[in-house]
This record gives sequence, structure tokens and C-alpha cells, in this order.
Amino acid sequence: MVLMESYLFCASVRLGVLVICTAAALKSTLIMWLIFSDGTSFLFGLFRILETHYKTSTIIKESATWVEQYPKELMMFFQLYSICHIGTCILAAHGAYKLKKYHVIPLAVLEFFYTVQVVVLAVISLRIARHILPLATLILLTLGLTFYA
Repeated sequence: MVLMESYLFCASVRLGVLVICTAAALKSTLIMWLIFSDGTSFLFGLFRILETHYKTSTIIKESATWVEQYPKELMMFFQLYSICHIGTCILAAHGAYKLKKYHVIPLAVLEFFYTVQVVVLAVISLRIARHILPLATLILLTLGLTFYA
């Protein structure tokens, strides 16, 4: 019974890592495709929305000017981040397949950073949306973003 429980735990962890690796690699590929097709132009629309709702925020103003001044560097950073993320996905999938537990650590670190990014972006987006959307829709968005993060 103990061996069966440990085997099922190991198999479920391996399967979970493989599923997460596949989803994360698809997400990074989608980000790379978005950047290759549009460049950093999608960020300009985002910062226009942020600037209209946060006119007094110095962080938003400095970020917007930084994006306007250094679009190539930002695009290279996003591309390198996506390539590294895909590399860690492959490494973690190999580690899950060959039962090498330390190969999963780089993916865990990058996924932690991704979760922090999603939470920060969700908080900012919900603060903007509270002026536009009714309360019921805002509650549903909060629940949906909580499950995503």
C-alpha cells in the first residue's frame, strides 16, 4: 500500500509537471508570436489606458516614457524571457520524465515570477475597471482572475 501511494504520488507529480510545462511553453510561444507580429505596439495602447486613469502616478508616467524610449531593448527582453521560459519548460519536462527533481526548480522560479506579474497586473486592471464596470461584473472578474493567478 505504501509503495502504491508513493508511485501514484510520483506519477501525478510527473503528469502535473508535464501539463504545466506544456501550458507554459504555449503561453511563451504566444507571447513571442505577439511580439514578432506587432512588436511593442500593444504596450502603447495599454499605457494610454493607464495614463488616462492614473494621471498623477509617476510610476506609470516613467514606465510609459521608458517604453517609448527603449522599445527595442524591451522587445529583446521579452524575447529572451520567453526563450528562457521555453528552455526551462523543456528542462522540467525532461526532469519529470527522467525523475530528476532538481530540473524543475528553474521552471518553478519563472512561474513564481509570472504569478507575481499576473497578480500585479490584475490589481491594476481591477482598479481601473471599478470605475467602468458594475459591481457584479467586477466581482466575477475578481473571481476569474483569482483562479487564473
